[in-house]
Amino acid sequence: MRIVDGALDYDVYYRTIGSSVVLLPYKPEAYRWRDSGVYHEAKLLDAPVLATAGTWIADEIRSLVNGLVIEDFSVDAVVETIARAQRELSALTSAAARVGREARKTEGVTRCIEALAGAFPP
Repeated sequence: MRIVDGALDYDVYYRTIGSSVVLLPYKPEAYRWRDSGVYHEAKLLDAPVLATAGTWIADEIRSLVNGLVIEDFSVDAVVETIARAQRELSALTSAAARVGREARKTEGVTRCIEALAGAFPP
């Protein structure tokens, strides 16, 4: 496990996200409906995500199976979920890559630009 402290250059940030399991122990009440750019980047970069139950991210993870849900907002639950992710890393990575491939077909900057260009033909 590696914990990154401080800001990263964009290239390093994207390489790090894309080669990691991303831990998002968000407070459920704060992220029930609030968006997370880190989650979207992780999904589009094929990274498995660990997120707290009660967030919309956890709901999506349960649906898409691109990570694990931290069942309680506690240190013990986070540690338990990290340990599980280590045991299941191969399957999690494969599932996240599948979800990322599908997501890139409809999401991301390229898809947004295409949608805008289509809305304003020359």
